[in-house]
Amino acid sequence: MNYLPVELHTHSVHSDGKLEIEKLIEESKAFGYEAIFLTDHNTMSGLEDVKTFDLPLYKGVEWSTFHGHLLILGLPHAYDWTRANVDNLANLILEIKKDGNFAFGIAHPRLIGSPLCMGCHWDFNLKNYDVINFIEVYNGPNPHENYSSELNYQFWLDRVLEGNKIAPVAGRDWHTIQRDMLIPLTFLGIEGTLSEAYAIEALRKGRTYVSLGPVANLSISSDREYQLGDTATNGRYNFKIILHSSSFIEKSSKEITLDRILLFNNEEVIEERAIKYNEGLNFKFDLKRGFFRFEVLGEIDDKKVRLLISAPLWIGD
Repeated sequence: MNYLPVELHTHSVHSDGKLEIEKLIEESKAFGYEAIFLTDHNTMSGLEDVKTFDLPLYKGVEWSTFHGHLLILGLPHAYDWTRANVDNLANLILEIKKDGNFAFGIAHPRLIGSPLCMGCHWDFNLKNYDVINFIEVYNGPNPHENYSSELNYQFWLDRVLEGNKIAPVAGRDWHTIQRDMLIPLTFLGIEGTLSEAYAIEALRKGRTYVSLGPVANLSISSDREYQLGDTATNGRYNFKIILHSSSFIEKSSKEITLDRILLFNNEEVIEERAIKYNEGLNFKFDLKRGFFRFEVLGEIDDKKVRLLISAPLWIGD
């Protein structure tokens, strides 16, 4: 399985973005994405402009409501966002799901809301988050400088601790040309050749990790090989990881330093080690019921940050 950088949250002149579709594709290819989703606010008219590009442009929309912003990826049309009220979102998602295997995600759940950004804060009453596939833990450029990043991360982690199988992602929330900024990345675990269907499958199965630049090669095994997002059984596990620097770091003006990796079984840190680029680490440990995940910590311009956040591997009995 290959983990590939795919951008999930972009805008064009068809909503409040500044870029024509052709320019968005040009910038995306130059940056190094393998594909992007176009997620204009409450419209998919931008996809009518799509010609044949040498970078895949996938279907999406950002429902921008008074109670929060919902990303829907892979859908055939935008559906009627005006039907959403604070209490009925789960039913609307279930209704849309009848039309196909789409992916549903929460954008910037803890961004400041009204009156500065109407609807940007997530206020929907969802009694059960099992209708949600992913949550943005990082949103926009330079997320290490954004107060809402820690709040977004905690919002996602709280849902995971409740037992919801929700993947962490990053959203560039791309509106205009950006230079010399640190762009948060979503890497999707893809089986086979990248396609819209495989990207949606990765999100629905929780095969993601979020990065502020480092690229990970990893393997998890016990009785067999497992992928992030899988459900396994409790027992003895082997985990291998090696980190590489990337062109994404080179495109920013930030100084990024690796520090250490943390391995979690539920809320407990079960391993902690120093980590460097291009040096493989091997771990052996027992996992109990719940989930396993990992984070890589480091510094950006002397500020301590989470450089990499993985989706969980779920552990059953």
